Amino acid sequence: MLKGLVRCGHCGRAMHDTWTAGKGRSAKKHRHYVCNKGAVTQALLMSVYRTLKLRSQDPVQTVAAALRTYTATGHLPPLPVQFVADG
Repeated sequence: MLKGLVRCGHCGRAMHDTWTAGKGRSAKKHRHYVCNKGAVTQALLMSVYRTLKLRSQDPVQTVAAALRTYTATGHLPPLPVQFVADG
């Protein structure tokens, strides 16, 4: 419908339409526009989020600490390893 006219506010690339549908018999389909670069970025962030949760880390605190390290040193620290309690 608006293909090629709608631009991503983040990267300026053209966005494309996609459909989502609700659940149930009376569910309606809804068109929305996405940016492929944004979709890749979101997938990467969710992967980091899930990895940190699986390693019993707080994703927000861990990413905030990593960004502080990056701004101070110019290098991102490695992801923390999973903590295993003795016992």
